[in-house]
Amino acid sequence: MKSGSRLLILPLLISLSLGFVFAQKPASKAMKKQRSCWDTANTQGEVNACASSEFKEADAELSRLYRELLLVNKEDHLFLQKIEEAQRAWIAYRDAHVVSMYPDYPGNSSRFYGSVLPMCWSQTKTRLTMERVELLKEMLEDIEGDVCQGGHGRGSGLP
Repeated sequence: MKSGSRLLILPLLISLSLGFVFAQKPASKAMKKQRSCWDTANTQGEVNACASSEFKEADAELSRLYRELLLVNKEDHLFLQKIEEAQRAWIAYRDAHVVSMYPDYPGNSSRFYGSVLPMCWSQTKTRLTMERVELLKEMLEDIEGDVCQGGHGRGSGLP
């Protein structure tokens, strides 16, 4: 391939790469109101900020549901102990999972991942956090006839 052809291909590859990065969708459909951030982001820094904001919102929802679950079950001391252990373990898992996906290689990990690393990190944490949100919502529901639900919903009547 002639060097002139390479010079023409390089800008094309760069523009395609940037188009892919900026076309990324929010990590969760539940976070639709953040779309304006994603729609107006023009730089990788702005895209990273959108992903970070989306994670903070998901984490706030997780915290709200967790506090509600504790409140609903405030008389069940064994459940409180076990759900606190489970929540701490889940947070450790989530954070370790993200690190396993984007390990910090010796030297300069940003050289390996580039400027998209904060976006990828936040989107992965958001996705995992929203999965946990759904699990906590299920725990708060009272599902008639589901003997395996656990019985710690809003009207379960357990201790």
